[in-house]
Amino acid sequence: SFTPIFDSGASLTMPGAQNDAKGQGPEQGQEQERDSEAARLSGCSMTTVTPSSSIDADGPTDRTLEADTALNQLIADITTAVRELNPAQRSVLLGGLRATLEELVRQRGEGGSNGGGEGGGDGGGAGVLDSHAPGMSKSIILASYSPAEVVHRFASIPRTELRMLAEPEKHDFIAAVGFVDVSGFTKLSEKLASEHGRAGAEMLNLYVNAYFAKLIDGINRYAGDVIKFAGDALQVIWRNRPDEGAQDSKATLMLRAAACCLYLLRHLNGFTPAEGVSLTLHMGVGVGTMSEFYVGGCAGKWEYFVAGEPIEQMSEAAEEATSGELVISAPSLAAYYEEDGAAQARYELRGRKLESGQFLLESIVDRGGLVPAFQTPMRQGVALDSLVKGSLLDGMRESLKERGQDLEPFLRCFVPKLVEERLDAGQSGAALHEHRKLISVFMKVLGLGPKPCDVMSLEIAQQATLAVQNAIGRYGGTITRLLTDDKGTRFLIAFGDRKS
Repeated sequence: SFTPIFDSGASLTMPGAQNDAKGQGPEQGQEQERDSEAARLSGCSMTTVTPSSSIDADGPTDRTLEADTALNQLIADITTAVRELNPAQRSVLLGGLRATLEELVRQRGEGGSNGGGEGGGDGGGAGVLDSHAPGMSKSIILASYSPAEVVHRFASIPRTELRMLAEPEKHDFIAAVGFVDVSGFTKLSEKLASEHGRAGAEMLNLYVNAYFAKLIDGINRYAGDVIKFAGDALQVIWRNRPDEGAQDSKATLMLRAAACCLYLLRHLNGFTPAEGVSLTLHMGVGVGTMSEFYVGGCAGKWEYFVAGEPIEQMSEAAEEATSGELVISAPSLAAYYEEDGAAQARYELRGRKLESGQFLLESIVDRGGLVPAFQTPMRQGVALDSLVKGSLLDGMRESLKERGQDLEPFLRCFVPKLVEERLDAGQSGAALHEHRKLISVFMKVLGLGPKPCDVMSLEIAQQATLAVQNAIGRYGGTITRLLTDDKGTRFLIAFGDRKS
């Protein structure tokens, strides 16, 4: 789904680089202090690189930066850019640079990429999965482009029973579903474009990746699974699985989703990446029976999506939420009061009921007093540990370590061909990004169910997907998303990649 490049838990010092503090005046000292503060905010260990510094890139042979004018100019440009940014902007920019350098250092330690992708890079599980394990890198990157449920489906099957999908599939399950919407990226992109020109697009990429990586980390904390990115928003589910033993009630799933959303509001709402621009969040949560679909198969490519009435609940709740707010649907509130006395006995929902019957949630309180209340940023509080559940990616670590190469062919079925080709060419991380002009086509599939969020017929969904795959294959397009929401089931198709 997404390849975050920012992980605040790691640090990197460029080998061989030394600070040159000789002859520094007060202004230079202040600049260095500001740079150090930016490094602290980004979570990286920063070393100032001067033209007299050297980096051992190829073993025993020393190479000085003075030998390459282009590198000198690049360092000067980066230094100038960093000093012109505010601390929040520096945090994101330096975080992205650090992630790229980490990847280069790692590839150097592994002997570089061999064209087979062993060099690889961090995927959606950055900081969770061990990207250094032999044969793992490609699998991790491929896994990051799909929901964790897709990876879990194949990782849970014994090696001797693994088979490629041959027929479309539909499965029903109980889940809470959340809509996490980010506002402010349009204003940020306009500001960066006006102030930095084309370079603003690259800066925007760093901001988007860094912010969404933090959102994904918070969602993983509560065992949420990012199903789709819809523009500046995320569709997330918290679900039961038959192989997990004890099953959570609808009320517990709703409470876990709500606690996760409150956690995101507390830590990430109101982030200011640039002067005059603030990134804000608003969210909605629904709960009930949902369906998951595996459809397609043309040229070995499959699509995964979810549908069901809880998506309508989620959308209606999100519409009532304003900036910095979380609204849970009326059926979610009913599940809390009627279906699970144990959940109601332990947890108290604080907020207010809206005229629509939905609930504006401000905090969740543990009635036993074992854990302080978890509340929105307007009040103090911490996460309810009893609602925290291990990351889905963390739970799959061992499977990917042991079976990364076995799972790779199955994970390839869910990523665009262009991504496959670049990974096979040894490109990863920032090398996968490209700035191009595209033509976007939205196509809605009609007749799937009585409501826009319903998909009652697997057969019709399969026929529609195959028709789209065949058509865009002829005309050089790429399916970038198949999503069901309150507007219906829609394809987002892009024309204009390097093959078109």
